[in-house]
Amino acid sequence: MEIKGDTLLKKSDDLIEASLGESLALMSIESGKYFGMNQVAKYVWQAMNEEVSFDDLISKLISTFDIDTATCANDCRNFIQELHQKNMVLVR
Repeated sequence: MEIKGDTLLKKSDDLIEASLGESLALMSIESGKYFGMNQVAKYVWQAMNEEVSFDDLISKLISTFDIDTATCANDCRNFIQELHQKNMVLVR
């Protein structure tokens, strides 16, 4: 799966989430597995409450965190691909 700038992303509704301060805990209803997210991952996850393009997500991240565009795009793309493989995010 290739994630481009206009790729649309939305988090799966099949997860239960609980905020733990700056972190986030998720549980997959389907698999019963738990996942933990740090502050940046939590931000990405919450940004996908509504469908968002990859470019818009990157713009939000670089305006919030001290990171350059290339590093942000690369790290975020890898994270989204990992979430997609675990059926945690919808990509279209």
